[in-house]
Amino acid sequence: MKFDRFGPLTGTTTGTGPQALVLTPLAELLARSAVRGSYLGPLLLAAVRVGEALVQALIDSGTLDASRLVRRNGRQCMAVCQRVLRFGGMVIWIYLILNLMSAREPFVSAVGALLGAELDYGPVVFSFGSMLAFGATLWGTWVLSRFLSFSLEEEIFPRVTLPPGIPFALATFTRYIVLVIGFTVAMAMLGFNVDRLALLFSALGVGIGFGLQNVTNNFVSGIIMLFERPVRVGDSVQLDALTGEVTQIGIRASIIRTWDGADVMVPNGEFISARLTNWTFADRKRRIILPVGVAYGTEPERVIAILEELAAANEEVLADPEPYGLFTGFGDSSLDFELRAWTDSRRGWQFVRSDLAVAVERALAAAEIVIPFPQHDLHVRSRADPGGGVIAKAAGAATGAGGDETARPVAVTDAPDDVDRDE
Repeated sequence: MKFDRFGPLTGTTTGTGPQALVLTPLAELLARSAVRGSYLGPLLLAAVRVGEALVQALIDSGTLDASRLVRRNGRQCMAVCQRVLRFGGMVIWIYLILNLMSAREPFVSAVGALLGAELDYGPVVFSFGSMLAFGATLWGTWVLSRFLSFSLEEEIFPRVTLPPGIPFALATFTRYIVLVIGFTVAMAMLGFNVDRLALLFSALGVGIGFGLQNVTNNFVSGIIMLFERPVRVGDSVQLDALTGEVTQIGIRASIIRTWDGADVMVPNGEFISARLTNWTFADRKRRIILPVGVAYGTEPERVIAILEELAAANEEVLADPEPYGLFTGFGDSSLDFELRAWTDSRRGWQFVRSDLAVAVERALAAAEIVIPFPQHDLHVRSRADPGGGVIAKAAGAATGAGGDETARPVAVTDAPDDVDRDE
């Protein structure tokens, strides 16, 4: 059977007999595309699978461990490679199928005509191509900004020595700059003149100044925080009644995780305008004050020696400044002392304080030094009733007429003079 490649669409095949088939060039093209496409798809799929297996083997074998980014984020890197390989395989398959069907040039011409179609909106003219380029540029800018920020934090900054807070600030500014440049390029691709964009941004600035003062204030405060770094990610801060650890500094607001585990979003303006206490701004040193009370009669020098010895024996207590004990005064029920020490423990000063308290209780018990509890002593004094006083009258009234000597409650009106209460 011989195909007539150049005959008309209604052309016939040459041959004899009733089995002669009537095939057109279009049918021949479709048949050839179906046959070749049936094995091109599996071949490309196999190539993609082989590529994924190679990447997985490189990650699992440790060949790429020199890159900190790959070593710490192997799963994420593998997922990205899979998406890239599969998308590339699909694009190649479509390209080959169009070539097999001799439809690549018509397809490209049709897509070009569609993208070139213009939409008029007053003096502004848009096209489908410019809108598609606008969206693709924004998406690409967003992906690029995240990739650059992630690469800086995971690959570059850990290899160099920088002051605390600088890596986060640089990564954040890099992301902002890429987003601003990408947005400007996207607007230019959409057909806006750069000069008009500057005028538009000026008008938006005036509108924002009146209508979005709080948002603008928080945004500018966020930039100030990144430059001056009064607060950094990981700092322990106290803002009014809110205490916790700063876990994120955003464009408009930052997140403080309280010691109870709640994430509180705080506008950046409050960090700048309110009184902020940063417990870890210069270092992580915290002073521990542990009050201790012992029974009266205990030698103060002995108690101070025990407190200082326990503080010196704790590995998480700093030797400089040196820990010391103080006799602070005479309490209602005890002699009052304080143990003062410094720590920079990563566990937290609360845990070190707890360890010291447990050690103090055990040491005082071993030394047979009593830790008293609050108590009150009541001393009652009695005195003679001067001739028919209130007590005698009340006692006579208690017997009553008829000789009823049943005991009755007696109200003592001069109790304040007869009772001394010592605490």
